[in-house]
Amino acid sequence: MTQNIYITDLERALNDVDSSFVTFDTYIGLSKDENISDSPFFSSMLNEPYVDDYILQFLENQKQLKEHSLERNFCYQLYFTWMTIIKRNNNKTYDSLKLNGEVSKTNLTLALKSYPRLKNSALFEKIKANGLLEKTYFVPDLVLHGGQDDVNNQKLIVEVKYGDNLKNGNFETDFYKLAVYQKIFQFTDSVFLIVNITIKDLLEYLKKVDTTLVAKTGLWFMIKSEQKIYTFNLNDLV
Repeated sequence: MTQNIYITDLERALNDVDSSFVTFDTYIGLSKDENISDSPFFSSMLNEPYVDDYILQFLENQKQLKEHSLERNFCYQLYFTWMTIIKRNNNKTYDSLKLNGEVSKTNLTLALKSYPRLKNSALFEKIKANGLLEKTYFVPDLVLHGGQDDVNNQKLIVEVKYGDNLKNGNFETDFYKLAVYQKIFQFTDSVFLIVNITIKDLLEYLKKVDTTLVAKTGLWFMIKSEQKIYTFNLNDLV
């Protein structure tokens, strides 16, 4: 499907993100060249009851913290490269638009009061089932819009995830967040940007969500690996 200028520029910005933000040397919470046997921290626990459960949980928590930190650093770098493209082009395409990172959007519960018909829809049931009603505020990773008070220029919104961080329902949660941005906040395009995932795995994840609840032409998936970038409209995938 033909991309608009904002999707194209985001793809160009993604290409300019340094590979160090794509690959990292942490596996199951252990740093590169670190092992449990030689670690004073771990060796002191080896004779404790339930040591296996404790160590495995600790490592998983460390891994999640590392991945979350990497996601934020990746987003900062992507914001910088995209802003560089915007300033370099200096054309009118971005006039009256702002590129923001991690800007909070309206409380979903309050927004739903303006859309009473949504409460009887299949999308509302998915939002509820995935715990999104309990979210105080939505904080997307990148937003291209006219500003917080401009509802007429909601151009593009981006959620970023590392492939390993999509487990335990995270894919479903972010997919339905994008549906909310599209259906309630009226964003023209929503992008799910995933770092280090295969197309095959993405297709498997898509089987877990109801893709009929979104306007497919306005939902995009970008896959970023160390060497390649793929951009798909949802219509290209399912």
